[in-house]
Amino acid sequence: MSYVLVAHGTRKPQGVELIGDLAARVSELVTHPVHVAFVDVIGPTPAELLDAHDDEPAVLVPAFLARGYHVSSDIPTHVRASGHSAVTVTPALGPDPALVRVIVNRLVESGWCADDSVILAAAGTSDPAAMRDLHTTAAWVSATIGSRVELAFAATGEPRVADAVTALRRRGRRVVVA
Repeated sequence: MSYVLVAHGTRKPQGVELIGDLAARVSELVTHPVHVAFVDVIGPTPAELLDAHDDEPAVLVPAFLARGYHVSSDIPTHVRASGHSAVTVTPALGPDPALVRVIVNRLVESGWCADDSVILAAAGTSDPAAMRDLHTTAAWVSATIGSRVELAFAATGEPRVADAVTALRRRGRRVVVA
């Protein structure tokens, strides 16, 4: 069995390293190598990894908070292009209660306090279903911590993360971004 963690991709070395670290941690848990593929910006692509491992079944895990374009279109396109005959693609990471627990745990680890403002930062999407997923995750995090969680975006969508941080700081509260 071949396991592949599929992420967006970035030119920033820290982002590539972060996904590699995540794959390494999962590898330890499943005691099997977890490969990394990217749907945009850099490679290897899912199709390239599937081509390299076409002799065994593969599981692709989209490392996305929602089921947007990359999950619903790009990844299936890569699977078809590879010609690999035994591929399972899991759902995106969110919305999911387990993801909410991870987000809340990370907030606590970062020093979050109950009177802090919280922003859930996402890359962004124009896909209505993905936007619902993101709003659902923000609402679940909000319900878990007992205060409003604002949703903001790094690329596609409004408000932008920086604008949301500025607006919340004007209220005189510390801002924590998840």
